[in-house]
Amino acid sequence: MRDSTVPNMVSRSLPLLVVAACGGGDLLSAEGGAGRPSDSGQADSGLPRHDTDADADADSDTDADTDTDTDTGTVDPCAALAPLATAADNHAAITACLALGRATLGAGTFDVNNTVVVPPGATLDGSGRAATLRAQMPSVNSLVTVQDGATVTGMVLDANQALSDSNGAVVHVTGSGATVSDCWVGNANGHATGVALAGVYFISDTGSGSVVKDSEITGLFYGVIFRDGLDASEVNTVQSSTIHDLACDGVTFAGYGEMVGNTVYRVGSDCENGPIPGATVYGLYNTVGARIDSNTLYDTCGNVVDLDTVSNFEITGNEIRDPGYTWDGAAPWCSGQALMMIDSSSNIVTGNVIVSNDRVNNRVDYYGDIHGVYRKSSSYAAYSDLGGGADSVIAFALLQRPSEPGTATGNIIDANEPRAACGSGCTGVGYYSSRGTGLDSAGVASESTMNYYSRNNPYGSNIGSSRCGFNWYAWDDTCDGTFPSGQCNGDDHQHTGFLRQDGCEDY
Repeated sequence: MRDSTVPNMVSRSLPLLVVAACGGGDLLSAEGGAGRPSDSGQADSGLPRHDTDADADADSDTDADTDTDTDTGTVDPCAALAPLATAADNHAAITACLALGRATLGAGTFDVNNTVVVPPGATLDGSGRAATLRAQMPSVNSLVTVQDGATVTGMVLDANQALSDSNGAVVHVTGSGATVSDCWVGNANGHATGVALAGVYFISDTGSGSVVKDSEITGLFYGVIFRDGLDASEVNTVQSSTIHDLACDGVTFAGYGEMVGNTVYRVGSDCENGPIPGATVYGLYNTVGARIDSNTLYDTCGNVVDLDTVSNFEITGNEIRDPGYTWDGAAPWCSGQALMMIDSSSNIVTGNVIVSNDRVNNRVDYYGDIHGVYRKSSSYAAYSDLGGGADSVIAFALLQRPSEPGTATGNIIDANEPRAACGSGCTGVGYYSSRGTGLDSAGVASESTMNYYSRNNPYGSNIGSSRCGFNWYAWDDTCDGTFPSGQCNGDDHQHTGFLRQDGCEDY
């Protein structure tokens, strides 16, 4: 979580849903639906008609044999569209074919002057990425809108630095059961500073069952956004895709969504507010949750996974590593932790590899203790709750702000490998729980408020863990350093305080 002055774990605004005009078409509704753009000449596209020639030749011989030759030639003008002279002509031809159910674009670049709306059940096919659909409409906020049950496949979708960022995305998914597959989505010329454009926006708060898969998203401000208002009954998914080289966040969970089997890297160099480092995965004030499973997430400017005031997230089986990526020094403000959760409750973090290694710019003192979570109060030495002090680099952090008691409870942290090691210049801490974690708003711990740490192995860390708050660390097991052993964490035997904690319960 971030604020406007300090570019590490500080507040930035999530994309807001506003009413925005779609380049001469109908307005984008507050529910995320999109009116079909008005297209002059749409009824008469100038496409060749289907031609059927039937010639019957009758033989008048006395044997009464009759030879009938029937030649039928059918040309489907929508099976291999070719680029036309103007953006308006391309838009009209594609739209006319989509009205018939399918538009297959042949090789080449198709400039368009308005959003291409793929209507319910229709397919827009780019012939295995041979076709490029390129925006030429800076006042319009999407290149393609995908409605109920529609499909976009095999396309290069180029925003061309020619789309509006008012709720803008290269692809708006407005319906249910839609599919975007095998597409390249981005700006061919890279992100334009000051234009907060996303690659894919699940923009309907009632849409479900839509999927973006086997695609590449790059050269933009945001990657994928799941809008506020989506809940766990409305499951939309980005899967098996590559998301990289974005100015801000890779995947933003304003509402519920699922992220499965993706690779996300080199994101967050400048969210253009500070500069504020972005995250691979970002969630703020999301209590409906998300599923983040089997992804590879790395080389992020800020925290790789950055969650503030969230609940019901399931983070399972991911590789989460290498925050503080600076683009070879071009972004020296970058700093973070591999996985940071602050003021967050009832989440599941299990089976992940979580790594922060050797980048000294990830030290906790790089921007200071902006939330006051590394010591009891200002009367105490800075960073005194951390084994490595100011030089600590943390792989996994569960934090509670002093001003927000009772907000970091009921999380399950199980069978992860949180590792942080530094050769010189910093001290790695595998996992850290701050004061106040596991306590309710009155400062009382119970079975329902404690956070449960089990079977985590911080092997290779300079310090396995620093344990504040009041949390559960395999209390029912005898943990002698053998690992694996029951519910024991790999470093439980190193903590000899009451209930394997470090004696720093509250602020």
